[in-house]
Amino acid sequence: MSLVASLARRCTVRAASNARSLPAKSSSSATAVQRRFMGGGQPISRSMEAELWQGHPKETEGWGTTIYFTYAASAGILTFALG
Repeated sequence: MSLVASLARRCTVRAASNARSLPAKSSSSATAVQRRFMGGGQPISRSMEAELWQGHPKETEGWGTTIYFTYAASAGILTFALG
């Protein structure tokens, strides 16, 4: 027996044994379809309904000027060092 024939025989034997181990379908279970949803039907969280940036101050804060100065000084130092 050739190698290809032997492999083909093994595959068909395995497929046949797997088919025998499956439960038989009944006519009533074939028509019933159960739908599943991700999240299990939980309510929508409040964070998903929130408006973007709601409740946050929109005016400038005290730390903005310090950060911009630090960015500019860092850019100058890097330009001088790598330059």
